[in-house]
Amino acid sequence: MILTCPNCATGFFVDDHLIGRDGRQVKCDECGEVWTAHQEDPAAEAPTLPAETTAEPPSRTPEPEVAATMFAPQKTLPAPPRGLTPARRRVLITLLIPAVAMVAVIAVQGAIVKVAPATGEVYRVLGLAAPTPPTPAAGVSPHG
Repeated sequence: MILTCPNCATGFFVDDHLIGRDGRQVKCDECGEVWTAHQEDPAAEAPTLPAETTAEPPSRTPEPEVAATMFAPQKTLPAPPRGLTPARRRVLITLLIPAVAMVAVIAVQGAIVKVAPATGEVYRVLGLAAPTPPTPAAGVSPHG
């Protein structure tokens, strides 16, 4: 069973037979709170020995024991690692490289079409028609 300190909520594992049918006073090792712990389910208590071998209970109430001496504190799970795991980093890089390349090809499409005019058709098919450079008017020299 697990006992939880009513004051600081520290949890402790304990064997049911240490608490007994009538409960037992325990003291939290973390905050010093003393409380009476009871069995969660009296039906789950270990069977008692036959009457001829049963020892007499002590005549006085025992001092409360420090919970840490009776029980092991509950261990909490370690926090998940911060940052990206190597597997997630690889997936992120695998997705980012093509995305950055596509943005670059779209951003400089005018220069690409100027160098390779046939790529203008590819941009048009993709719905990214590159701006066409202005054509010089008839009889006007492009060099001024």
